[in-house]
Amino acid sequence: MINYNKEDLVSKALQSMNNYITNKLAYAVTEEAFKHLSDCASELRQGCVTQQEQNYWDEWFTEIRYNSPKFYDHLKAQGIGLIYGDNTEVFKVEVLHRADLEEVICDLD
Repeated sequence: MINYNKEDLVSKALQSMNNYITNKLAYAVTEEAFKHLSDCASELRQGCVTQQEQNYWDEWFTEIRYNSPKFYDHLKAQGIGLIYGDNTEVFKVEVLHRADLEEVICDLD
């Protein structure tokens, strides 16, 4: 009889999703590509929740923060954050100085 090990299958599936996203990130330059990859990341996150692999997601998300900051910012804009970790740092509002704020306002005009 074949040995059926659920954990091995889950690990392989999560790793395959991770590999797909990280490989595509090397070529993602458009907003449309980031949208597709954020959908993939959202599915990866959901898979981690349903398969009780929350730590896998939190580690992956933290790696993305340092390895691909533009994609990390895109995920944050989509409201995607850590599962177990503290999202305070993830969704912290950046303080704008008055001069920076005036520059932003001028750009809107």
